[in-house]
Amino acid sequence: MEILHISYWLATIFGVWYVIKNKKLVNFFILYSFLNLFVITFLYKHLQEYILGTVSTLVLFFLVIKFLKNTYNLETIVGLEGLVFKTPLFAFILRLVLLMVGSFPPFLSSNVIYYNLLDPNVNLYSIVSLILLLIFNFTLFMRITVNILFGKPTERILYKDISKKFGLIVFAIIFLNFCLGIYYILNL
Repeated sequence: MEILHISYWLATIFGVWYVIKNKKLVNFFILYSFLNLFVITFLYKHLQEYILGTVSTLVLFFLVIKFLKNTYNLETIVGLEGLVFKTPLFAFILRLVLLMVGSFPPFLSSNVIYYNLLDPNVNLYSIVSLILLLIFNFTLFMRITVNILFGKPTERILYKDISKKFGLIVFAIIFLNFCLGIYYILNL
């Protein structure tokens, strides 16, 4: 079990370094899915809730990356800035998805992580692993937020906001995840 923890620590440290160094959106998605689904081995309680929260976050993250790739034909996050000023609806959705990616409460997977950190039966290896996961998720959140959401809008890009249908689907998934996170907290 200790080898599993140490390999996870090394993978997470590599992931943080790679997120800081690299700018490809697909790599962010792959690292996020690998590290968040690998943490299942360290959870003691409420495994189904964590899987549901992580999978819904992965679906949203994938939809956002697909929208950015299809709309702006971008492989990286370089050059796309100022979404808050040009596409307010998509920027709002992106902020909510990034809050879910960054493991901020009250979303479901973050609540499960924090609950497992407070569990008296948890060992030191699992605590360090979960804290490293939170650091990775926060680093990913900040890296994308700084590069895409804020800043002066680029003049050479034709900004397009999301359609109402896409927005309703994404809002429904976010709202469901939010409600499940609140329900999880109330039923502890």
